[in-house]
Amino acid sequence: MHIGVDLDNTVLDATSRVDVLIDDGPHYAEEFALANKPVILYEQPYNSSVTNDLVLRAADWIEVKQHIDSLESKYAHTGQRR
Repeated sequence: MHIGVDLDNTVLDATSRVDVLIDDGPHYAEEFALANKPVILYEQPYNSSVTNDLVLRAADWIEVKQHIDSLESKYAHTGQRR
C-alpha cells in the first residue's frame, strides 16, 4: 500500500505531499532520498544495494515506529517539516 503516493504521477511529484516514505521498493527509496525526503525501507534482499543517509532500514513495524518517533523528534524542535 502506498499512502500519499499517487502512482499515476511521478514519485518526485508525490514528494511534495509526503513527509516520509515507508516502502520496500528500491526505486522509490532512491528517488525520495534524492529529493531530500526520509525513507523507511523494509529490509528485503532486492533492496540491499540502496545506500543513502536518508534511508532508514526496518525489519518490522516496531522498527518503523521507532524511526518515525526519531524523525518526529528530530524535526519537531526545529519547526521544520520534511
